[in-house]
Amino acid sequence: MSVQATGMVPMGANPEPQSLPWPTQRPERLTLVAAAQVLPAATARALGLTEGRHRLGLFLMVCALFGVIVPIEIAADSQMFVSRTIMGVPPHFALTAFVVALAVLFDLRYYQWVCARPSVAFGLVCIAILLAEGVLRHGMRSNLVRSDLYIMRWFFVGFILMRLATATGMLRQYLVVSVIVVLVTAVGIDNKNSDAGQIDTAIKRVASSNLWPVINCGTIMIGLLLTVAWPRSWRYAAFGSAAFALLTFLGSIRTSTRSLFAVQALCLVLVLVALSRDPRMRGRGRGLQRAATAFAVLGILFLIVQIALGNVLGGYSQLADRFLEVTEESSSGTGSSRVAEAVMMVEELTADEWILGKGLGGMFYSKLGYWSNSPHIAVLAWLQKGGIPLLLIVLATVYIAPSLAFFGQLSRPRSTSPLPPPILIVGPMLLSWCALTFVSGGIDIGSFLGLGGLTYLWIQLADDDKVFEWHRRNAGYLLYGPRPAAGVREVVGAA
Repeated sequence: MSVQATGMVPMGANPEPQSLPWPTQRPERLTLVAAAQVLPAATARALGLTEGRHRLGLFLMVCALFGVIVPIEIAADSQMFVSRTIMGVPPHFALTAFVVALAVLFDLRYYQWVCARPSVAFGLVCIAILLAEGVLRHGMRSNLVRSDLYIMRWFFVGFILMRLATATGMLRQYLVVSVIVVLVTAVGIDNKNSDAGQIDTAIKRVASSNLWPVINCGTIMIGLLLTVAWPRSWRYAAFGSAAFALLTFLGSIRTSTRSLFAVQALCLVLVLVALSRDPRMRGRGRGLQRAATAFAVLGILFLIVQIALGNVLGGYSQLADRFLEVTEESSSGTGSSRVAEAVMMVEELTADEWILGKGLGGMFYSKLGYWSNSPHIAVLAWLQKGGIPLLLIVLATVYIAPSLAFFGQLSRPRSTSPLPPPILIVGPMLLSWCALTFVSGGIDIGSFLGLGGLTYLWIQLADDDKVFEWHRRNAGYLLYGPRPAAGVREVVGAA
């Protein structure tokens, strides 16, 4: 029978091909836990793919956790120094512990397999080195080290939640729920910061530091909803587009934030371009969808320019004035002050810090008047934490390689595979986040929560793609031949 890639417990099982009565018994459907959920339902059935058994109870639990984490932790952005406890335990520690407990209970063998991958093991070793250096410099109980750990751990929480949601067979529903949670939270923050709309945001910028982590997380989650679910139904396309518009309005237009507006605009354009090259858009009626997507790209670009010039939504924002440097804040050189901040941080590095960095907890005094664990040009945070070696590793693996893969996929001829290339699913959001770190921010709890989920989906889709291609090339061999090679069994068993 056909080899299955199990999506839930028991993980890592290597199913043995069994001899079948010829030719009366049909092979079982191939379980690809992520790929089957991004394909249109008819296509998945035609290919003999399934996401596995749905688990409603676990799905509801994962959604509840996301619904608690975003408004309480991501929106608050104030728990890193641990001021509140419940029975002596900080609430956010309890949330993280519960998420990890779910991962161990339902998916332990999967995480054992993931951690054994060379790239993942290398990344964990790098984190351990940074942690050890931070502890040596600042002490085991240092709030400085704790502040960086607080940010980083949301990456792992996001990874686990996305893994659990995907393994329940309800990935699209999880993305919809997460988008709703983000939007409701963002609306609540905007309402509070603007005194229930009493502050005229066309005249005065409102406080928004607690809003940006939510917006950054929402940009990633809504982008994933669009790339995952747009080809399946116009309803997902309409909901995702409307959600992205509302998030942009709340996050960058109402707050008059140029960098965030530019990054969100870039993300949306890259999403639409990726969809225009997506193999799921082929077939009857798909040509019209691709044409509509192309027109949408042009329309979005026109709208972006009009908003930046103040011809659209000018009554809600100072965005156009800031782009044209009419306001006092923009004309005083916000961009140049951030460059000066980065230069000051670099100049303060000692010889050993250029090689080893300052480790977790490394801080610097910004010329803007406060201590910070990363500069506004956040890509330099990798230099600050781990020196030149870490900076080069991150640039190569997170910035350069995915960018080359994404634009290379856009330029090469369309694949004959019905599965979308994984980089087209995750690339727009990852590249947009990379752009954000070159402009203003990106090293925050909301971004890391979203990036964790994006990373899991990328790994799973890539593994599913390998399994599917091997199965397609060796269908007869799978059905009636000997067991597959060890390398293939490993991917099939733990994907």
